[in-house]
Amino acid sequence: TPFPGTEFYDEMERDGRLVDKDWKHYDALHFVTSHPRISPHEARILLEYCIRNHCHELNLRKAKILRKWSRYEKQMA
Repeated sequence: TPFPGTEFYDEMERDGRLVDKDWKHYDALHFVTSHPRISPHEARILLEYCIRNHCHELNLRKAKILRKWSRYEKQMA
């Protein structure tokens, strides 16, 4: 989401790629820009996949455990 006041927002506005200026939708879960090669439907499918597979609570815990394990292994080396 290109948040107002950022360089990314200015770039999207300059390129005419902002398709929604309703501030309630600027929450990283709504599509407010167009993409040159991905349809809104495809973008929604990708977002749902990412949330389901990467933002799931168990995955976040797994990532935390792996980071701790990595630090442990470095200390043991």
